[in-house]
Amino acid sequence: SIHPTGDEVLVGSEWGLWALAGDYTAVYGLQDQTRLPGQIVAIATSVGEGNVTVFGAAAPGQFANLQLMDPGANDSDADGMPDGWEVVHGLDPTDPWDALFDNDADGLDLDQSGDMNLERLWTNLDEFRYTKITPEGYNSTDPREGDTDGDGLGDGSEYYGFFYEQSTLWCYYTVQMDYLCDDAKGQAANATYLSLANIDTATDPTNPDSDGDGMPDGWEIEHRRWIGDTFTGGNNWSLDPLRADDANWDADGDGLPNLCEYQWSVVRLMGLNGDLFQDYGETPEAAEAWSVADPNLIDSDGDTLPDGWESKGLCSWDPSRLGVNPLNGSDAFENPDGDGYDVNHDGILTQDEAFVNYLEYHIRSDLFNGNQTLDGVALPGNFTTSLFDNIGDFGAPDDTFADRASGSVTAGLSSYSVGAADPLSADTDDDGMPDGWEIWFARWDLLDDAWTLNPLDSTDRWQDADDDGMTNWEEYNVISPLLSETDVNRSSPQWFVTTIGVAYALQQWPGIPTTASFGDFLSENQTNLTGLTSDPNNVDTDGDGMLDGVELLFTSWNVSAATWTLNPLVAGDGDFDGDEDGLIDRQEFALANEQPDNGMEHPSDAPLMHVDGDFQQPTEKAQRVFNILISKETRGKRLLNDFNAWQQGEPPNAFIEVVLGMTDPTIPDTDGDGMYDGFEYWFTSWDLDQNRWSINPLIDGDVNLDSDQDSFDCNGDGEIDVNETFSNLREWESRTWGKFLTRNTVPANLGIIDFGEDAMAAYQEELGFSPLQAQQALYQDFIEKGQDSVERMDKINALESENFNRSLRGVADPTHPDSDSDGIPDGWEYCYATYGMDDITTENHWAANPLNPWDVDYDGDHDGWYDRTSFDVPADQGSWENRVFAPSGVSIQNGLGDLPFTNFMEYDNDTRPDMNDSDDDSRTYITNVVNGAVVSHDRDYNYSDGREVFKYGSNPSDNDTDGDMLPDWYEYKMGWNEDNDNFSSFLDIRVVWIDVATGGVCNTDT
Repeated sequence: SIHPTGDEVLVGSEWGLWALAGDYTAVYGLQDQTRLPGQIVAIATSVGEGNVTVFGAAAPGQFANLQLMDPGANDSDADGMPDGWEVVHGLDPTDPWDALFDNDADGLDLDQSGDMNLERLWTNLDEFRYTKITPEGYNSTDPREGDTDGDGLGDGSEYYGFFYEQSTLWCYYTVQMDYLCDDAKGQAANATYLSLANIDTATDPTNPDSDGDGMPDGWEIEHRRWIGDTFTGGNNWSLDPLRADDANWDADGDGLPNLCEYQWSVVRLMGLNGDLFQDYGETPEAAEAWSVADPNLIDSDGDTLPDGWESKGLCSWDPSRLGVNPLNGSDAFENPDGDGYDVNHDGILTQDEAFVNYLEYHIRSDLFNGNQTLDGVALPGNFTTSLFDNIGDFGAPDDTFADRASGSVTAGLSSYSVGAADPLSADTDDDGMPDGWEIWFARWDLLDDAWTLNPLDSTDRWQDADDDGMTNWEEYNVISPLLSETDVNRSSPQWFVTTIGVAYALQQWPGIPTTASFGDFLSENQTNLTGLTSDPNNVDTDGDGMLDGVELLFTSWNVSAATWTLNPLVAGDGDFDGDEDGLIDRQEFALANEQPDNGMEHPSDAPLMHVDGDFQQPTEKAQRVFNILISKETRGKRLLNDFNAWQQGEPPNAFIEVVLGMTDPTIPDTDGDGMYDGFEYWFTSWDLDQNRWSINPLIDGDVNLDSDQDSFDCNGDGEIDVNETFSNLREWESRTWGKFLTRNTVPANLGIIDFGEDAMAAYQEELGFSPLQAQQALYQDFIEKGQDSVERMDKINALESENFNRSLRGVADPTHPDSDSDGIPDGWEYCYATYGMDDITTENHWAANPLNPWDVDYDGDHDGWYDRTSFDVPADQGSWENRVFAPSGVSIQNGLGDLPFTNFMEYDNDTRPDMNDSDDDSRTYITNVVNGAVVSHDRDYNYSDGREVFKYGSNPSDNDTDGDMLPDWYEYKMGWNEDNDNFSSFLDIRVVWIDVATGGVCNTDT
């Protein structure tokens, strides 16, 4: 049927009533558009009170809102919805009117007047007719569900793109992305939204994520905020359900992009469902207290910690990140990484000692003092920290730790996280030192305008805060590996800091047969005093007088004792003598600050040995220190920087200051002069005449000095040359070679036989001593020279009873001219020391030995009276002085028996023990002629040194004993002066000088 009304034409059809209208009221939907469904066969209108009422007659005329199912039609009630679809979705396929209903109320309230009326319905027929607009969607929405896709938006709202009710228009972002909420601007924005058409674009009501960005459309609409100063309807949004790239946007700048903020809301739902209990220990009851993730709040849970920082920018909650959660406001004072510092060393990390999450984040902008920041702002929840108590000990800080953070720590962080520490890493800057330890020991250095330690700066591991020669990394990593918060596989001293070019690096000490660190030897008392590590602000952590860095550089692993010879955590160590030079380590270090404590009294104003060394050899110190450092291979290489700074005129730091004045406990001969440090230390004294130390282990210019002045003019030329000098070096070499210059006289098959070994062998031969007894006898010889020797020996053996025997046995005494107290000066014995001379007394000994008291009776040159008969009459014994004989009263009895002319006799008569005729007056020869042929012509040594003394009574050191200008050999040959078996009767034979002019005897005038 067709029925004109004047304003429009009404058309009745099998598919209901249609109105054909052309004026603006119909176009804009201002006219009531109530639909008459069914098969309209007749139409009528009625006008009353200005309203036009349309009546339509639906076939078959007796309808009563019900119609039988027509098996021949797919839409029995002709309401536009197939019968099967209606049945599936709970509608009546025989009711043509249900097409107009909006049972699930998912239409639009366009005027928001509060009249509870929907100005634009999303009818059942609309739901059926809907065609998907995204590939992931599907045709037809569900007339039973106001939100078919479950994304939080009604089907009608999504179809028409009307999201007023789901939008928060009173909060917005400025162009600078500052987040503001304003009621006035919100009211204006609301009005604008309602007054304008098509502000939003339709989304797909059958696809919860229209743009496929992982965030439901409803969540995006709910959390979107307009951007600008005024809402015009054309503003950009912080979230857009039709822009997939907004998943990576982060409008609030908290470091957590929109997609992750949504996914954290899913994590909360999982917690409410009980799905987090097994892996996270979170009960549904606990999850109920969580906050909802909000992409417009930097801190969703209100604990002052940004979401992005708490989540580390991750979209899900990894089980490894327990203890920090952007939705759990109660974790601010948790400490999931367990860092901090045990301030009172009781083994328990209390909350005030812990580097809790709150501090880990707010260190980016603040420093703290007790229960407030340094600016006086109180900390929440009455929280108090002790970690920052000492940061201002050297001066008030000018910057926070974050101000001096290294780029490696801040790289990639959001603006709200830059400068914060990592709550799940005990070592934020990955420098091998935990955050809490660095904070506790950090100081603001006014002179350097920098932090000595900084948990946000990885380069501080290479620094040496207290200039003790031990880097900050090494100061921490002395800790027992089992207690390390950073790396259980790298501890000190097995690992150390070195340099490669100009860069620093960690290197492993090769060949060390232990994994024990310094900290493995901590005592309970030391732990209570200083904790589990070295103190980077204390040059001597254990207080034993040895710098930490010095102990580190010069330590070694003692296999037999199973310990480190030096340990900066063990007070009173340093008793090892690793280089076996006779000095324990701490004695070697002490030389930097003390005079040698060797039993001798030194003038109190005598300079330290290294100061005297500077005066004696100004260039020696630099070379010596360089050698010390470079001899440690790469372990000392880093310290060359400090050395070079000193060389260039900077004051030495604490470490260099010690090394400048100490001997090296790992090198027995620090100055490289051939004498062990211990020998020089124990036998030195202040020489008042020379105004210097007599022997100095820090310079090599003392090798040719003869401290005890016991050298001898071996060849009698009136000068003591270098080979005749029994210098300090030669006294030391008595232990290593015997006499160095004649060392080759020892048979090769015997190896090296030093003076000490030879003297002990003599004791064993003469007295039948055991080797131990002989060693003790040598020791007694050394101390019996006087009280000085006793006191010196007491000091040498004070810490180790066998120190002398181990390190010094065999040296001659450079402080005494007669080491063995045998009456013969050491220098004389050294002069004539030759091994294995032909005499029976010396064939297996040094013929003269400054340590062998038995050598006084040796006759190495065999120049005694060995062929004596009972008829021989010995001469009177005495001494010659200016060719005047002075009888001694000693008589030699007649009779058989050898009379060796011993070393002592040689010394006493000023003859040489290595020559049987010292004055060279045995000039005669014995010639044998047989049958007119000379069969032998041998020098007559009957006038040897010993026979001159014993038999002839002449002077063996003067070839003209009586001064008559006739040499002794000539008088001996001619038999003059002899009317008995010796020269005890003297003839008055003299030379008379004749004046050739007068022929008479010369007088004083002529």
